[in-house]
Amino acid sequence: MPPRLADTMVCSILETDARFERNINNKWKLFTGKQNDQKLKDQTYIVLDVEIVGSASSPQIIEIAAYRLENMKIADQYCTFVNPGRTITPKILPQMSEEIGQTITTEILQEAPAFQQILTGFFKFIKDGILVAHNAHFDLRMINRELKRVGHKKLVNRTIDTLKITRRMIKGIDTQKLPNLAYYFNIPMNQHHLAKEDARVLAKIFPFLIEILADAQIEYLDQLTDFMIKL
Repeated sequence: MPPRLADTMVCSILETDARFERNINNKWKLFTGKQNDQKLKDQTYIVLDVEIVGSASSPQIIEIAAYRLENMKIADQYCTFVNPGRTITPKILPQMSEEIGQTITTEILQEAPAFQQILTGFFKFIKDGILVAHNAHFDLRMINRELKRVGHKKLVNRTIDTLKITRRMIKGIDTQKLPNLAYYFNIPMNQHHLAKEDARVLAKIFPFLIEILADAQIEYLDQLTDFMIKL
């Protein structure tokens, strides 16, 4: 490929992605700015979760929830159902107590905004915060899929996957299941697979993970980046 064409193609992918920068030799590399010198506990985090319906080949978001953490405490939240624009099979949510779980129906979602209608509020809420999710690859893939569908650029925020961290740092339980982590850290959890509740619980869990990382001498963003790459 001609170098100029290759450079143009790479620029179109990376120039708006906050995770990358160009050095003085005009080469692309991972971002190493001042943000990496800041401690993990001092960052602004957006803890998020999504719920979907549909097949693996054609999923659609029906709920998105995000909690902003400042000074490792919940400072604000953005939670909404999303209208997929079609009829869905009623989705019964697992209840963590003896009560009957909530059911998400077509009628409930018909009252919700479409995905394109929430974009302004969602992006205003997350800004340049570091995104935190449990199995982040799934949540970010679902969001970026919807963004592409409506002609919007993908998310470029830095991301932390708590599933990767807990698999490495917590032994003896199945850390893929969020209720197990809630029980481990003694955090009440009323429902599962409701984005608003799952994201809230993860926002309560995340400060404990930062403490565990600190005990392992991982206290800065650049250290966590190196740690995550090795997982």
